[in-house]
Amino acid sequence: MDPEEMESSIADALAKLRDETARSGSRTTKDPGTVTSRMADSDLACLRRKFTFLQDFSDDFIRSTPTEALMKMETTSIKIRDLERTRDVDDRLCSNKLALEETVAKIMAGIDNRTTHLHEGRFLAGAACTAVKLYKRARQVVGLTGHAAVGSYDMAAVGLSGYVTSRGWIEMANPSSPRQKLQHYSINNCSSRGKITKEGALREEEGDICELGEFKLAVRAMRTAAAFVRPWDFSFLALEGFLIQRCYCEKDLTQVENKAGTGGGTARAS
Repeated sequence: MDPEEMESSIADALAKLRDETARSGSRTTKDPGTVTSRMADSDLACLRRKFTFLQDFSDDFIRSTPTEALMKMETTSIKIRDLERTRDVDDRLCSNKLALEETVAKIMAGIDNRTTHLHEGRFLAGAACTAVKLYKRARQVVGLTGHAAVGSYDMAAVGLSGYVTSRGWIEMANPSSPRQKLQHYSINNCSSRGKITKEGALREEEGDICELGEFKLAVRAMRTAAAFVRPWDFSFLALEGFLIQRCYCEKDLTQVENKAGTGGGTARAS
């Protein structure tokens, strides 16, 4: 909600509160059909405990105001507090963002080997710029081939141990790799054995993804592996988000027999 709409809502709520207060206070016990009653002190104290907004009103006002009017006033008071709380949160976020321009973190020199020694620079607050700016800056720092590929990431911590093949880790570490495939992140391919070609090279055998459930797990494993290897690259997260919002294109693939195979081909092309 923008500031103008918030101010307008608060003003309307206050106007309703004043209007309800005026209507309630204008009623007298001399009106025809009005039944007069005297509220006990214990009931009055109970109302004040239950409804904190009544602390600002006198005993006579509370006793002379119908219960329905008090309930409406309480509802209006809650709405006002919620709007003010929302405005406070938005103001806090806005002020924190403005402060980023003047806040500069100084990173002291140190060592980092990605395993036993972790530099404190790894624990800076997340970048608050656009994903495009972060990606471009990362490519300038990382370069075309990326860092040395390893397969010792703690995938077990997220329940995906054994879902990434050795080839998957190698291709994920290379931001410029044109050989990224969803089959690299299928648990069914992690146990497959490779074959030695005539040239003496090892060629891994990778089976196609046939079931939609396997496809979903492979996409999740690929996105999670990217979060470990390339935390500055949100393209995998965007791809998974698109597939989830489109229910993995189930409506578009209604007439297709091998839905997972078609999806796998789309993932390879992307």
